[in-house]
Amino acid sequence: MNKKNNTLEIQLDAERKLLKPQGGSTRHIVATLTPPELNTAIAERPPQNVAIVIDRSGSMGGGRLASAKQAVIEVANMLGAEDRLSVAAFDQDTMTVLRSTAMDVEGRSLAEREVGRLECGGSTNLFAGFLLGSELVAEAMNADSAGINRVILLSDGHANQGELNPSVIAQHARALSDRGIITSTVGIGDGYESRFLQALSEAGGGDMHDAEKPQEIVEVILGEMTGAVMQCATGGEFTLRVQHCTRVEQIGIEPGQSRPLPDGACEVTVRTGALFRSRQRKLVFAAHFSPGDIGEKPTASVNLALSGADDIDVGPLPKPLRFKFAPLSDVHAEPNRVEAAGPAARALRDVIQREATQLNRMGDANGIRSLIDRHEDRFRHLVRGLPDEGDLLDDLHTIRRRADQIWDERTRKEMDLSSMMSLKSGADFRSESKTPWKERL
Repeated sequence: MNKKNNTLEIQLDAERKLLKPQGGSTRHIVATLTPPELNTAIAERPPQNVAIVIDRSGSMGGGRLASAKQAVIEVANMLGAEDRLSVAAFDQDTMTVLRSTAMDVEGRSLAEREVGRLECGGSTNLFAGFLLGSELVAEAMNADSAGINRVILLSDGHANQGELNPSVIAQHARALSDRGIITSTVGIGDGYESRFLQALSEAGGGDMHDAEKPQEIVEVILGEMTGAVMQCATGGEFTLRVQHCTRVEQIGIEPGQSRPLPDGACEVTVRTGALFRSRQRKLVFAAHFSPGDIGEKPTASVNLALSGADDIDVGPLPKPLRFKFAPLSDVHAEPNRVEAAGPAARALRDVIQREATQLNRMGDANGIRSLIDRHEDRFRHLVRGLPDEGDLLDDLHTIRRRADQIWDERTRKEMDLSSMMSLKSGADFRSESKTPWKERL
């Protein structure tokens, strides 16, 4: 863990470093981002400016809306007079429940009174609710831009009004992230549409949480708010440049767009999302190498530009990672470096798991089998020699064996959640332990 007070450190590694001279080698590069540890007392934490956006459509009955309202009251009570809270709600229409208010004694009382009046309504215009919540945060930012700015959206259903294109929704969340407003989401029950909430949280730089039961709504929102005080950057752009390379992409939520360079290298830039003290992030990339002469030593180098990071800096960049074109006998004999092969294998497993879940929703069993066939050889090379080799291989075999079945939506939700938490080093704030997805299939 990084003990320095204000420096984010970067380490680079690869599972193997020898390359075939005829080209065609794929190597997995792992960049470990280690922010500094939390070193300030809670009284010194930055002020928070948060909007909670509540789905009040008809399906939020049966205790869900009541739990969402209780979560807002709990948040109000954990905030201080230096913090500001807004509350918006939506069904087919939107409403401002509480305009940005300081959470002193009077503010907390007002929040409880106004939120208590919320009742269930009709349909679900999720995008309009998100826009209203972001406007409320932006209004408070215009008065005072210091601190942590956040939208947390809760929904239990399928958006059926307003903007329904996840790509358009993601564009708006990404633009807000660029302004320093992070978006996180909470899916409630089994009926919410994952692709909308994922689009918001992934492009918005935040986390997506799952609340299967009404009482878990309070747990995950309080967990999100507690974690928010650890935020040390609203985001960052991480660039990886690899020589003698035909293509490079991230194995993760955002592959990025590989760009060829005039000198035969290529590079890719990806967004990190919000970064948090004491929460290490691993970014995994696949670099596809072109031919080279035996003895040539192409390198991989990185750069990181942080945004919304007033109190931390990027430390000295790591030395370029050096590869080497070698005789085939040496290439084939090189063992995996566990420190890099492990994160790379788990990232590839997570991506396969996410894609398989979406294919199962579409009823595409052949697509699931094709997905695994496309990655299996590469995956086997990565897991070879790892302590959890058997478990990782069983993850893929289980998905393949169950490809012809229609998985229940709770299983899909747990698969979505576990893969996202693994890729983003996130946390599950639900107190009740859940049956692992492999046991549910």
